[in-house]
Amino acid sequence: MSNNELRFGNCAASRPFDCAGRPGPAPTLKRLFTLLALPLTLTFTFTLTSTLARAEDINVGRLVDTIAMKETGASWNGNPGSHGELSAYQIMESVWRQHMAPKPFNDARIASLARLCATEHVQWLIARMKSHGLIVTPQRVATAWNHGLGYLLRHAREQTNYGIEVANLYYGVVASGWDGAQQ
Repeated sequence: MSNNELRFGNCAASRPFDCAGRPGPAPTLKRLFTLLALPLTLTFTFTLTSTLARAEDINVGRLVDTIAMKETGASWNGNPGSHGELSAYQIMESVWRQHMAPKPFNDARIASLARLCATEHVQWLIARMKSHGLIVTPQRVATAWNHGLGYLLRHAREQTNYGIEVANLYYGVVASGWDGAQQ
């Protein structure tokens, strides 16, 4: 092969001709980069598309159960958390009032009402994220659950340990086929 030839697979092409012997432009670094970058672009597009599709498929019940697993190991001893949170979901009084008023906050000790409040709050967070144009993922919902929606909106590109841990639990739960049923 001479210095004027480039090898593409089993084909040696001289600069002024392509592999079929037709005259054509010489392969440039830009053209070679474009050919090499195309599979990467397709891979990135596929990954992004599959992430978007997954975002729409969030199982709210499973995510609520995953949050309870992260917060209290899915079992609660009946004592309020360090900031007055109640239930296995560690619901704050302000969240309770937002979704469960006029029921008293002490009713968060009732497991079925606490789960209802947690479910409504997760659905509210998802709706607010969508209205702000954010891609909804279990990690972002968990971050908003733990740090507040305002924090998530200000720091949407940042990852938190809490969000990562809940997402890992959520996808681990999904992968194992766990149905979220509690005893």
